[in-house]
Amino acid sequence: MAAIFRHGTPVVVSGESIIETDDEVFFVAPRDEVRTVLKELNKLEEPIKRIIIAGGGHVGKRLGMALEKNHQVKIIEKDPRRVKAISESLNNTTILVGDCADQKICS
Repeated sequence: MAAIFRHGTPVVVSGESIIETDDEVFFVAPRDEVRTVLKELNKLEEPIKRIIIAGGGHVGKRLGMALEKNHQVKIIEKDPRRVKAISESLNNTTILVGDCADQKICS
């Protein structure tokens, strides 16, 4: 777990962190483990369908390609040229120009 936001405010993440209802939680996982992580999370609640990817580099683009068939994917990328380039490879992914640290763009 990389970050927790509670009511728009970041919460310090530690080994004893507790996720509460309506928390926004960010995870980091190796590409080959993403499906395993998503399966584990699905055991807890309804299946996850909305995914936001921070950055449209090679990993973000490939992750979007792998997930866009079965999920609602949004990629946030700062570089407008990169947005144009990756938009040509992704058919069902929303690609936004912006900073992923901007909460307004992530909602």
